[in-house]
Amino acid sequence: MLKTSLKVLPLFAAVFMINEANAAFTAGLWRVRQYDVVTKAEINVMETCFSKDGTLKQGSSIASIEWTGSWESNGDLVLVRMNNTDGVRVAEYTLTVFNPTVMTGYNQSWSILDSSAGFNTSSIWRFLKSSC
Repeated sequence: MLKTSLKVLPLFAAVFMINEANAAFTAGLWRVRQYDVVTKAEINVMETCFSKDGTLKQGSSIASIEWTGSWESNGDLVLVRMNNTDGVRVAEYTLTVFNPTVMTGYNQSWSILDSSAGFNTSSIWRFLKSSC
């Protein structure tokens, strides 16, 4: 009986891991920590409000919005496009959802006036709450 239980345990673990890897994205308020891809130094901490209608707002807090844009998801993939409120900077994220409260990914931002200005970041996202 113990041998049978030990043989089945990896199967249950695999099914659980597959479900976690395919976790659906949850709209709401998320906190993102962004790190420079090269130096690994933390650049900033932002809050992002993902609305269920596919729009988003991002800033150092929800009271101070600096970016607006749109998002879409497919399974564990979330794609984001944003414009800064200054009308000059743009950004995009490619994110992977690990479970309903954590996702990670990469960001690229640049100025439409100077494509060498901007950041390449890695990011860690934590779900805060379902309302913004």
